[in-house]
Amino acid sequence: MDVSESTRDGTFDVEKFSSKLETSYVGRRMVYTKVTGTTMDDAREDGLRGCPDGTIHLAETQTKARGYKNHSWNALNTGNLYFSIILYRPKAISDEMNYKAIFDTELVAGLSLLQVASDLRLDNFCLKWPNDVWVKGRKVAGILLEDAGLVKGAEGEERQLYILGMGINVNSDMRRHPELYGIATSVRCENRGGFIDREEMMASFCGNLERLLKCDHDTLYDMASKSQLFDKGLRVRVTEYNSGQTFPGVMKNITSDWMVTIQDDNGKLLTKSQYDFSLRPIPSKKILVYNGDAADQQSANGLLAMFQSLVDLVQFSIENISDKKLQEGNIYIYPTKKKRTHIILYSDFFN
Repeated sequence: MDVSESTRDGTFDVEKFSSKLETSYVGRRMVYTKVTGTTMDDAREDGLRGCPDGTIHLAETQTKARGYKNHSWNALNTGNLYFSIILYRPKAISDEMNYKAIFDTELVAGLSLLQVASDLRLDNFCLKWPNDVWVKGRKVAGILLEDAGLVKGAEGEERQLYILGMGINVNSDMRRHPELYGIATSVRCENRGGFIDREEMMASFCGNLERLLKCDHDTLYDMASKSQLFDKGLRVRVTEYNSGQTFPGVMKNITSDWMVTIQDDNGKLLTKSQYDFSLRPIPSKKILVYNGDAADQQSANGLLAMFQSLVDLVQFSIENISDKKLQEGNIYIYPTKKKRTHIILYSDFFN
């Protein structure tokens, strides 16, 4: 992608985006603002007024951005893509139909971004159940679909109004962000620091979205199963929303109705929806950075930050290790005149 001046100065070029667009309705109308509270509310109000299907509300920053279950979403960094898309769909005749429609559409958004990454020849982008896109254990995008209720169509028919919200870290340098470097990444970071043309990327995303929205449920399930972070047998940490309880388990299956089956350490099988619990992978290996008396603390801190921003966090956890913890494993590092840094890589010690 050729990088435009708009990409570098932080202003989205709507005219350029429109010239790149190859859709029939998604993105054909865009409402662009520099700053807003949340594009989700902006789009909801617009949709309830009967705006065109596929209208996009895009902002450079959002001061009240929200994610799934009203979790806050950091949308204050410029150079990214924060937007909400208005989608009208057939009236849901049951809660089950509505649930599937919501989850299907969230997956379509995630798969659309995965296709953009593939076109850029970027690896390791995957869906993280239920509604994120991750790269090596770090979040690159969050997806939120809200049901705004029923609205009247042009001929008086009732339609379901959905607001698809998405935040994609595009050009922010997350590896230098003091709070996010260990939990987030960006397309630019995965592109070896090369800036991404946001207008071209957004147009490509819209094309993928419109195409994938035509797919049936079974096709989407097959595509999502091949692109899912949580493979069968992966150790995961489960957090129940109602109780707040956290426990380890093993991933067994994601069913065709988007339920997840987990086996806990007692052998009990639990099948729940995204409304019941969240999942995170449990790494099978650790990288320990020594920060005891013999360590150069500045170097140790630098190494810790480097590993946390670069290593695959699905496979590895990154931690400091002290003299006391080393001695528990019968390992000693003796002080020398010159401070130094030590790294220990292991699979199953000190558990």
